[in-house]
Amino acid sequence: AVETLGAVDVICTDKTGTLTENKMTVNWIATPSGDIEIKEDGSGGKPTFSMDGEDVDPSNVQVIRELLKTGVLCNNASLKYGVHGDYKAVGDPMEVALLLVGAKAGIYRDDLLSALPEVHEEAFDPSLNMMATFHEENGQYRVAVKGAPESVLEVCSGVSGQNGYIEMSKKIREGWIDRNKELTERGFRV
Repeated sequence: AVETLGAVDVICTDKTGTLTENKMTVNWIATPSGDIEIKEDGSGGKPTFSMDGEDVDPSNVQVIRELLKTGVLCNNASLKYGVHGDYKAVGDPMEVALLLVGAKAGIYRDDLLSALPEVHEEAFDPSLNMMATFHEENGQYRVAVKGAPESVLEVCSGVSGQNGYIEMSKKIREGWIDRNKELTERGFRV
């Protein structure tokens, strides 16, 4: 082991718990309407959602609310809450992180599934790098999708933001791919 260690060029360490505890946290969301930073105060209370430096209530900002709903719906993890606000999480760390950020904004999977029952799931497919869940909504279907940005962007027909729906174009798609690269370079998982 010591001989092998002598041949090592790079050592990666982790102080956040992702590798050591297998936990992830959502703390940045990029949207067409602006970036949202999610700041925890360390007390276990509700976090602050800031959009371009200004605190916002995620339930009052449609683009945040819809994005969080998608992350909560397109999910196979589960959270069970205790009497004292504690919880037990089961599932993939990224999916648990999506459920937690939704819960911090008042969006709970069980409540959503009561209003939007899941009728079908396309499980994560490594050849497509995405998954989807289908939910019944007012006699129609809502499809929630998550996956690798390049894969999801490739099948998107448009982008929704505070200013409405915009048709997807090559320029917009490339802009989002560049944005994802930028976030990856800053250490975010996208």
